[in-house]
Amino acid sequence: MGLMQPLATALAPQVSFVRIIRSRYDTVRSFLAESKAPCEDGRYSLCPTTHPDIVLSPPDARAWARLSMAQRNLWFIDEVEARWQHLLLRHPRLPHLTVRWCDAAQLQDAW
Repeated sequence: MGLMQPLATALAPQVSFVRIIRSRYDTVRSFLAESKAPCEDGRYSLCPTTHPDIVLSPPDARAWARLSMAQRNLWFIDEVEARWQHLLLRHPRLPHLTVRWCDAAQLQDAW
């Protein structure tokens, strides 16, 4: 949520990242089951209507208002990925490990 770039800049080369990613659609289903979406209920998450440092071109306010919670979550996932890719462009030798998972058993095995 905005900490990757400052940490990489301030602590490189002594910093490493572990990137834990899950299928976009499994993530959306999980978020929806908990009624989570960007800009909802004052939750702290990236929101194109309130965060000026959005990487992806944010939809205008009217278009954003028409998006379903699932579509907003897909936007959020894409925004987080875009931020990761920008970090790698700025720090091409950044030490990192990517862990992919779909269910708890896979996450435990990867960990």
